[in-house]
Amino acid sequence: QTSLRYLRGTLGVEWIALNPFGYQHSVTSTDISFRSDPPDEHLADGISQAHDLGLKVMLKPHIWLRQQGNDDWRGTIGFATEADWAQWFANYERFILHYARVAAETDVEIFCIGVELSRTVTERPDEWRQLIARIREIYPGPLTYAANWWQDYDVVSFWRELDYIGVNAFFPVTAEGAETNLTALRVGSTRIADQIEVVQRRTGKPVLLTEIGFRSVRGSTVRPWEWPRRDDGAIDLHLQQRAYQAVLESFWSRDWFYGLYWWKWHAAMDRGGARNNGFTPRGKPAEQVITDWFSRPAPRP
Repeated sequence: QTSLRYLRGTLGVEWIALNPFGYQHSVTSTDISFRSDPPDEHLADGISQAHDLGLKVMLKPHIWLRQQGNDDWRGTIGFATEADWAQWFANYERFILHYARVAAETDVEIFCIGVELSRTVTERPDEWRQLIARIREIYPGPLTYAANWWQDYDVVSFWRELDYIGVNAFFPVTAEGAETNLTALRVGSTRIADQIEVVQRRTGKPVLLTEIGFRSVRGSTVRPWEWPRRDDGAIDLHLQQRAYQAVLESFWSRDWFYGLYWWKWHAAMDRGGARNNGFTPRGKPAEQVITDWFSRPAPRP
């Protein structure tokens, strides 16, 4: 509650994404376990608390791999046989329809049907279309898919079946060794917005940045998708701040841009601060950027 009140009252946040997890052993296994992270009653309570404060919610279930090789991640989930493909989609349907029911029962405002499942989306679009139809039978609100920034969002063939294009926008903003002043970051962010606009014009759908963020560490705009696996790199709070500013300047006035979700914010208010090199803007200069921009009229209804 403290965290949600802070987001709404101090930062002016209007929307949050809540991310329940389903667990799959590896990219080639078909099993998906769920309902424990978090338990359904905890998830429903969090949605209720957000709604009580006037926050709107996107429910965005993620698949998490328990075991990953060097190049494995959820985007490489895929199979060699039709039987395995069918089994995985059956299990994924069970997983995602469960959360579609939660979304319907709790009056969630947007439901995300998947996150960065790049190979499944590009190789099996018909199965996804069938799944979208089943989700719509359960959940009456708008739908999106959180596509990865690389080899995913620009090749999705079923955007017209959804209400929003969703992009997890961890694009490189600057090159290795390049300047990271605000001017350079604006150039990189504008290039990204232009790339997304190509897909938007082709489909006619409005765009949500379903995830975007930068670690508060030197070099974070070169490979924004990298997670901190150890406390490496020099902390740079102001690079994160400038990157937030550049993104908002580049996207805010585009007529197809309907909002963004910063990755990420922890429920525990002690996460963040000047010595933290992670993604959270909590207790860092990037918070002021959020406050300044989110106090303005929303770019779209």
